[in-house]
Amino acid sequence: MTPRDVGGMGEDEFRKWLKSVGLIPNKPEYDKGGWDFFVQWPVPQGTAENTLSLDQLPKPISCLIQVKSSDTGRTPEIKLSNWRHLCLDALPSFILLLNFGGGISPQTVHLIHMDEKWISKTLEKLRNLPASESGNLHKISMKLSPTDADQINPPYPEALRNKIEAIIGSDPAKYFEQKQRWIKDVGFDPNESRFSLTLTVSSEGDKNAEDKLVDLALGQIEDLSAIRSEIEEIRFGIPKPWSTSDPRDMAIKFIRFSGEKIKLSLRDQSGARYAQVEGEFLSPLAIFPFLKKESLRVRIKTKYADFILGPASRRFQFRSNSIDLDEEMALREIGNYADLVATLRDNSVPNLRIHVQFKEGRQFSLGIGHPNFGEPTPLDLEFEKAAADAWSIARSLNLDPETMVTARELHGFSQHLGTVRSLLDAQETTPSISLHGRAESDFSPDSLIGAALTTATFIGKTLIVVGAAVYGQPARTETPACDQSAFHIQSPIVKIVLREIIDNASEDNHPMAPYSERVVSWMLSQGIQPLPIEGDDWSAK
Repeated sequence: MTPRDVGGMGEDEFRKWLKSVGLIPNKPEYDKGGWDFFVQWPVPQGTAENTLSLDQLPKPISCLIQVKSSDTGRTPEIKLSNWRHLCLDALPSFILLLNFGGGISPQTVHLIHMDEKWISKTLEKLRNLPASESGNLHKISMKLSPTDADQINPPYPEALRNKIEAIIGSDPAKYFEQKQRWIKDVGFDPNESRFSLTLTVSSEGDKNAEDKLVDLALGQIEDLSAIRSEIEEIRFGIPKPWSTSDPRDMAIKFIRFSGEKIKLSLRDQSGARYAQVEGEFLSPLAIFPFLKKESLRVRIKTKYADFILGPASRRFQFRSNSIDLDEEMALREIGNYADLVATLRDNSVPNLRIHVQFKEGRQFSLGIGHPNFGEPTPLDLEFEKAAADAWSIARSLNLDPETMVTARELHGFSQHLGTVRSLLDAQETTPSISLHGRAESDFSPDSLIGAALTTATFIGKTLIVVGAAVYGQPARTETPACDQSAFHIQSPIVKIVLREIIDNASEDNHPMAPYSERVVSWMLSQGIQPLPIEGDDWSAK
């Protein structure tokens, strides 16, 4: 019995289907391209009613199809060279499987689209082969495995056309762009590096190669000189040479640094928290995971300062950032930073520890002792103190922590901020205080005398006025040279009588006399004799 030409039967059936639905099957004269038919759709014809210009008519659809026929229904092995042609060609490509089952008409039909899945499988198969096999792809095969979703049902001509049109869509250019993205992007893990770079970094002076890599990863140096010996592209998890050029000198530079969000706090040995700021945690292991523990340093980056911590050596370095005098900043941010720096500068806190809390919950704590800041400038100290004073006042008076301030404003009101804070922070009793003023009469040792102290400051656009009475039993000392009597109050009481908060206040003159009168009135109601003093001539000891 003469064997059936099932392949020819399949191609004849395919031609008949296409012609019956108005499509154009083109058979290559020289069949070496991995496809059997170049299929064209008719050129769209416009009408006078719906066509504004003939050059704007829709583009016709076309595609490549390879036809595979059998009597058994077994899925065929297809040459890798054909897979490559179909998957990498810019046109939409399909494989049509016809199972005749021994009859004269197909019993089952499957249309397999060379989509992202098959492009990925084909490129991964090619990636696994050595480059020396490029001329032998026709000797290597890959099995086709259709799914139920690939099956089409009678009437086959209409079903075939409808399915191809649904896959390609009405705009062939958009399909082309999508297929190019598949070809370009498959095999690359978005969470992994696309390249593997082999570099030689030399030691320099007292810096070994690992120290220099740490400096680069933490952004402490802008770039790093190295010799590139090899660069590989990693696709489907398989590294392959990306360049064949010889080793060459190059500079490594990172454009952007970003780390994990953290909260950094300073605590004592008992766990009591002194200050806390938000920032980013940068570890060189995120870039160079091979670094040794002995070389490791981490950077904690905040808006106003950077902290470099060496966990192995427990060395702690502090580096403040320059601040724009006119940049608005939230009082909470700058106040917390000032508290943190003040704690670091305060040598009276024993066993200081740095505590880092990561956003997802993990944390670590490390003893750091006290860092060496070097000599701070007077301007730095004034700004840090003014910010700490403003933040302390805000917390005492329940001001909005998001109040916006500038460094220039804090500098300008630094003395006023310090005075207001000292009154708000005053203890119930102070060891000794001197009040200077002319005495109108003698005071008995059992009497109570005092002074009304009022002061004010701005925090942002908010005016804060604080009035206090400082009083107690007097001890008088004559000072003939200036014709005054000095009254020394032992164990005085400091009583905050008024706290005024005026939002959106202007910076015009705000007389203190009305506020002083209110404090004096309170003192008189308490049987306290006000001692007249001139201006702000008072001092606390």
